Amino acid sequence: MERQKGFLDFQVYDRFISDGVKLGLREVGLYTTGEPFVVKNIDNYIASAKQSGIDYVYITSNGALATPERLVSAVHSGLDSIKFSFNAGSRETYQQVHGVDDFDKVVKNIKFISKYRKKNNIDLKLIVSCIVTKVVEERDEKTKLKKLLLPYIDEISFQGVHGLMGQSLDQLSSIASGMTDTITTEKAKPCPMLWNRVHVSHEGYLSLCCVDFENSLVYADLNISSLEKSWHNAIITKMRKRHQSQELDGTLCKNCLYGTRDAVSPLDQGSIIPLCHTK
Repeated sequence: MERQKGFLDFQVYDRFISDGVKLGLREVGLYTTGEPFVVKNIDNYIASAKQSGIDYVYITSNGALATPERLVSAVHSGLDSIKFSFNAGSRETYQQVHGVDDFDKVVKNIKFISKYRKKNNIDLKLIVSCIVTKVVEERDEKTKLKKLLLPYIDEISFQGVHGLMGQSLDQLSSIASGMTDTITTEKAKPCPMLWNRVHVSHEGYLSLCCVDFENSLVYADLNISSLEKSWHNAIITKMRKRHQSQELDGTLCKNCLYGTRDAVSPLDQGSIIPLCHTK
């Protein structure tokens, strides 16, 4: 990722939550292209959502920074669910896939919060998600992972490794597994995220996609526009029509849906995108 790293301003977030609840927003996930426990005051973000009327607030984390103290604090701030991204069932394969040796640390954190919720009778859902790469499949890591963590959590979700919505297709060929989705050669269906999800970047921008690392699919800026106006503005309205017709040349969406490696440009060369596509 060449885009600068950063943190979502709490006031922008708080206003987004307030506006979203009025428009029917009922579920908030604190994750997308970042690790939530990097944010020191993540509890404030959780509490803001719950106090504003959000029914379900969840976090997706790799679990390395999810210490017992931080987990307890997050839960008591109103957290409803934690999904741990844990992409192997053994220490050796975990280190190979994740690039760090956090296997024992994360297992310890998962076991802690599992025992804590049981002891305190807390209504908290615990999930583990595993992206099945080639090495995970070949070493039967799925079986190992189930044996290791199922006694402590509610479910494990296995998904095939993908090309990060068209952004990592060159790497995909060497790590794809039998669970990797086959790229369509026919007319694809419109991506439902343009109609049923709102993705807020750390800059306060709205993007069409949950893994838009370089802000290629930004359609609005919540720093200067309301959520309601943004959700119906000209850029996203045009992209919804393009998805319906599948006329997606020059967009990241085409590379995602069709596995192409075409050059990608920001959605609009007007006022929003040059500010958002920060290098």
